[in-house]
Amino acid sequence: MKLLTKLILILVFVFLITFSSIEYIRYLSIKDEVVSDLRREARNVRDILMATRRIYHKQFLDSGIPLTDKTLGFLPAHSLSRISNDFANWTNNRLYFNNVSDRPRNPKNSADAIEKEAIMYYREHPTEEERLVPIKSKEGESFYHYSAPIWIEEYCIKCHGKQNDAHVTIRTKYDTAFDYKVGDLRGIMSIKLPATHLNSLVWSSFKRDLWIHLASFSGMFFLISWMLNRYVTTPVKRLTNGIELVAHGNYDQPITGLSGEMDLVGRTFNQMSKQLGQREDELKKNDAKLRSILSSLYEAAVIVFDRDGNIISLWSTPEMDKRYGIRAVDMIGISFREFIPSDNEDQRLAKISTVFDTGEKKVVEYIINVPGGSFWHETSLSPLRNEKGDITAVVGFIRDITIRKRAEEAQHGGEKRLSALSMATFEGIVFTKKGLFLDYNEQFADMVGYTVGELIGIDGLTLVHPDDRELARSRIATDNEEPYEIKLLCKDGSLMSVEVHAQMMLISGDRLRVTAFRNITERKRMETELIKAQKLESVGVLAGGIAHDFNNNLQTILGYISLAQMDTELNVETLEHLESAIKAVYQSTDLTQQLLTFSKGGEPIKKIISLSELIKSSVKLAMSGSNVTSELCVPDNLWNAEADKGQLSQVFNNIVINACQAMPDGGDIKVCAENINIVEKDSFSLKKGKYVKITFSDNGTGISQEYLQKVFDPFFTTKQKGNGLGLATTYSIIKKHAGDITVESEPGVGTTFTIYLAASREEVVLEGIDRFDNKSVGEKEGEKNIESKGKVLLMDDEYEIRAILCKQLRAMKYDVEAAEEGSEAIRLYKNSCEAGKPFDIVILDLTISCGVGGREAIGKLLEIDSAVKAVVMSGYANDPIMANYKEYGFKSVISKPYKIHELDEMLQRVIMRMC
Repeated sequence: MKLLTKLILILVFVFLITFSSIEYIRYLSIKDEVVSDLRREARNVRDILMATRRIYHKQFLDSGIPLTDKTLGFLPAHSLSRISNDFANWTNNRLYFNNVSDRPRNPKNSADAIEKEAIMYYREHPTEEERLVPIKSKEGESFYHYSAPIWIEEYCIKCHGKQNDAHVTIRTKYDTAFDYKVGDLRGIMSIKLPATHLNSLVWSSFKRDLWIHLASFSGMFFLISWMLNRYVTTPVKRLTNGIELVAHGNYDQPITGLSGEMDLVGRTFNQMSKQLGQREDELKKNDAKLRSILSSLYEAAVIVFDRDGNIISLWSTPEMDKRYGIRAVDMIGISFREFIPSDNEDQRLAKISTVFDTGEKKVVEYIINVPGGSFWHETSLSPLRNEKGDITAVVGFIRDITIRKRAEEAQHGGEKRLSALSMATFEGIVFTKKGLFLDYNEQFADMVGYTVGELIGIDGLTLVHPDDRELARSRIATDNEEPYEIKLLCKDGSLMSVEVHAQMMLISGDRLRVTAFRNITERKRMETELIKAQKLESVGVLAGGIAHDFNNNLQTILGYISLAQMDTELNVETLEHLESAIKAVYQSTDLTQQLLTFSKGGEPIKKIISLSELIKSSVKLAMSGSNVTSELCVPDNLWNAEADKGQLSQVFNNIVINACQAMPDGGDIKVCAENINIVEKDSFSLKKGKYVKITFSDNGTGISQEYLQKVFDPFFTTKQKGNGLGLATTYSIIKKHAGDITVESEPGVGTTFTIYLAASREEVVLEGIDRFDNKSVGEKEGEKNIESKGKVLLMDDEYEIRAILCKQLRAMKYDVEAAEEGSEAIRLYKNSCEAGKPFDIVILDLTISCGVGGREAIGKLLEIDSAVKAVVMSGYANDPIMANYKEYGFKSVISKPYKIHELDEMLQRVIMRMC
């Protein structure tokens, strides 16, 4: 079914539903209007009758006519009944009216079933003033019954009150309709209106509107159908034809003849198809290059085994398939034992099992029997692991060493000239005599960029870099066969590092030098990068050590300043100087944090932080002094996160600084953050839950697609002075925070980095105040009568740290004993337990230069007392134990330098079992 047909059917269905709904609503509306008009007419009749009834009653009373049996007919109820009966003689519209009651004195005023129902309705709903309901006559004609209640009023009591009080004529004439009170329901004014002509009126009005609406809807239907055909289905058909052409590989037929939004879609699709064509051309070129490279291997294959030696997958060159007489695809699913002679079958398969069991790489040589004959193989076996690290298969790189084996056999037989073939696995082979080229293979020609035969007769040293010519000359002169490395000069002027293997051979009676060259340019580059990485790692270790010692020194300084602040006799100016010194100490901690971050490998020390404040402060700091403007879209209700504040600050700084460097002439950076919920596993492999999404967008030079996939690789950089570690470190930090980071870029437009961090709904714990109030911590209001807050065991190998910390703890009303290293701390703790006076809390320094450190000590303390409350302390905050202290048995952690209030609050939380 065509698209236009589908759209018209849908349109017809929608129009039918809409048209029917509108007409039904219109019918009800017309009916309601007619009924409303009928209700108004009924009211008018009621008002006339009630006015007539009242005037007639008043006129009769005022006339002075005596009330006798003959004048009873002048009473209102009687007279209105007679008028109703006579009304039928004056009209044929079948209109009926009367005042009726369920207790009438005049039988002609008796209520019928419909009227009794109305009387009951008003007794149940005394506040209602009227009622209009459709009814059917005995003959089946349609009527509307209009009724209004008649209530007993003051003047009605004369006739309808107590029987003894009524007029003698009424009292003797009637024995009913007495004992009414004011407000009682006497009866109703009943009006029955014929509805047959009303239904005709409704139907005629409805038919008139129906035809008008039908004509309007039909016009709209044909207009919309025409517009759909012109502006939707025709352009879509053109797009579909274009897509079908692209699907069949025709990228040169652009989509034309479109307008408006469809023209934009068509032009966008034309650009996409053009890019697809270009990419397909590139793939074809790359495929041709790949096939050319693979064909140069000539006698090689890659094979994948399972544990039983069955072939899961196999790739080989066409030449190898032809030589062996069997295609690689025909060997898949067959056990490898079918191609190995039975005398060494178990030995070869055992090597595969060994790789499965140990994960070690193995090299095995064996004979394979195939339809094309028997051949020697050398296979390098390596384990293939899944994402969990489990070995799922074994990959083997196969080389055909038949010629080499035969050469070895020939060499043992005395024909040493064939041993040159043993080096067939190298990329290039050259035959020289007295340094002059006699022959070389295609691989060597391709390596240096010359054609086969172009180098015949030249001196081989002319291809060697001047720095390496003396080494090559000495090796040639002495017939030295030890392998060595040199650089070759290629035809295009580039340099190539090669590994050289040479051997003197007697070939066809001539003593020739056979030299094999292997391209090791990439390996040398990697070795250089490895040396660089090792140097960085060494600097990192040094940086970590410096930061550790520096933090210890800062803690000592901070401790003495804190003690000085407790002096109540200090004046305000001196206190301000001390407070400035404390701020300088904490500014120095930023430097130590940078050193620790530079040392790499550190686990994040997480706590609840405000991402909103961190983003704003980091962006402001990173952009200071630049000619780039920023736009922040960070809501105040942004969720917090459990993270390492220093590491995330480094992440934000790296990204913003990179953005600024990409806009040397100025530009704009937009930083946005929002709260998101991930309800199912998405493409970023994030778990379900609440996350904060942060985007950094710039309008800089952008990153090409060629480099986009490498930006997070270590050592990758496009900057002359860059080391390629910034974004690699950024990626590592985000991953350690169980988050994700992605990058999108378009050259000339800009780059956007997106970060996802797990959110926390916990509140940020405010740090202790930054200054003291000239009172001892233990002597503040409400604590003056506290004898001791607890018994503390302190272990630190730095004398100054122990001394100042003991003074601080005692000033805060703690009892303190100190130990220089872990063994002493263990002994003191054990003695206190045996004496029945155990320590309330133990503070252990993590790193001890000479002796037992905090990690070893906590293990022994847990053996003595499984409920020991221990806190780990260190100046090296990036140690994994500091990040995962609970896994080692510690109750809390504190990093040097720290504030005295932080220490006090932490100790109280642990002692009071709040940690």
